Amino acid sequence: MVQYKQAMGLRRHSGQIVKDMSLIVVGSLLFSVSMNCIILPSGMYSGGFLGIAQLLRMVLLSVFPSLQSVGDVAGIIYFLLNVPLLILAWSRFGHLFFAKTALCVACYSIFLALIPIPQSGLFDEHLTACVIGGLACGAGAGLTLTSGCSGGGEEILGLLCLQKHPLLSVGRISMALNFAVYGVGFLFFDRQVVVYSILFTCVT
Repeated sequence: MVQYKQAMGLRRHSGQIVKDMSLIVVGSLLFSVSMNCIILPSGMYSGGFLGIAQLLRMVLLSVFPSLQSVGDVAGIIYFLLNVPLLILAWSRFGHLFFAKTALCVACYSIFLALIPIPQSGLFDEHLTACVIGGLACGAGAGLTLTSGCSGGGEEILGLLCLQKHPLLSVGRISMALNFAVYGVGFLFFDRQVVVYSILFTCVT
């Protein structure tokens, strides 16, 4: 009887892991498709670590235009930015959390890099793109979060900071990074696009 219960518990645990991984893949795919096909063709960009990666991509493309043929290098930059945080997550938050988070970051990076960005998005009007794209990206990110992992970036950084000081919550770290990313946008890019990007982030 004990062995039967152990076997059933192991089966449920394995089934949960498969379910969680499926949610991570589907959620990150939905997020990446929405980002590359709705948000980026409209000239908008994200906040947080992904926003930093997208800003760095803009700088790199202005210096090395040939990188455009490689695909969206923002996915590659996003992965590289997350490597140090993933190493810390391995020791601080347990191996299962690390494995799920690493899978989530890898899926985001691969899908963002491979999904082509069309010249024109699915919606011509910026406000519509903000709302529909924000809802779709939020749904995709929500699916990954229900698996009990982190999407990387500011979420891991927020958890690490929270261990050091109770006032440094994930939300506050995310807000600070968003403020910095969009502050840079206000200085160097079209301010109307930055406003729409902030609206997109709020909807997400």
